[in-house]
Amino acid sequence: MPLPEKQRWEEVMRDFLDGIEGELRPSPPLKSKADLSKFRNRLNRKRVEGGRNRFEQELEELLQSDRFLRRPTERHLAKTARAAIEEALVALENAEAVLAKYKRERREKKKERVS
Repeated sequence: MPLPEKQRWEEVMRDFLDGIEGELRPSPPLKSKADLSKFRNRLNRKRVEGGRNRFEQELEELLQSDRFLRRPTERHLAKTARAAIEEALVALENAEAVLAKYKRERREKKKERVS
């Protein structure tokens, strides 16, 4: 059974933070690590402070502004992008098949009405 949207979003954000932390060099600056921990703590609360959009925006600003987090973020995204693109292509192929089937059925119904 799929997770509710809020839980799924939190899971994705945790995985994203884990991935970045996994790509950090062995001794990252304490401030960078503390900044990531603040975001993780915000996820652990009952309600995400400022809402999801604000959380994502602030996280993106941090990741772009902190030079010690920028490269680990790029490495993590490079690893995950390939799988995401492949999944999107499969979904697109499935959608094209469904659309083609729908169009065929629609044409057949039109022919039946005309006959």
